[in-house]
Amino acid sequence: MTPLYATYADWLAGLKNWLGTDEQPDPDTALFLYLAQQRLNRELQSVYMEAEANITVTAPMAGLPIPLSTSIPDFNKIRLVTPNTYGFPLYSSSISEITAVQAAYAMGNSFIPSSVAPGFYCIDRMELITFPNPSEGQIINVKYYAEVPFISTTVDTNIFTDRHSDILLFASLLEGSAFIVEDERVPLWNEKYVNGVESSNNTGKHQKLGSTPLVRQIRGLP
Repeated sequence: MTPLYATYADWLAGLKNWLGTDEQPDPDTALFLYLAQQRLNRELQSVYMEAEANITVTAPMAGLPIPLSTSIPDFNKIRLVTPNTYGFPLYSSSISEITAVQAAYAMGNSFIPSSVAPGFYCIDRMELITFPNPSEGQIINVKYYAEVPFISTTVDTNIFTDRHSDILLFASLLEGSAFIVEDERVPLWNEKYVNGVESSNNTGKHQKLGSTPLVRQIRGLP
């Protein structure tokens, strides 16, 4: 896939041309591009952003939530958590569901033997919480969407420019639209941006799940 622009400087010049603001200072245009990349890191779930990390539980980590920001420096959004030691996925849960399971287990409702791998997980305050808690030596495999480094005066390309340059363009134009008065193109830019993000996100889901709708079933505690 050929990027729309080859360098960071070309992106700034191209945005000025689209916005019709040739006399606008580069720092202003750079801000639009910066905000657009922030937006894509929040909203895009592209297959090209996918990454994984294996976290080995050390003695100090055993029985505690795993801090994702320190364990995985480029962590952005979660995809799937698997305990490699046992080789099956955990159930994605809410913090309230895990709390309920923990309470039931503490009261003697030991429907989950303490010797098995974690069966439930959630992300809360950038910490990976599992139940039962992982033991020392266990390997937790975390599949996630990585935080994409921004292009800048020292970096000309990234995943957004190489694989989603159209989405990056329209996101940048939307960020710059606040400085344009009554421009009739803004709704069109927004439509193209929304459709581009939706199409990219759905492509990744279909590759993993096929065309069958995914149904999540929450069962009550025994």
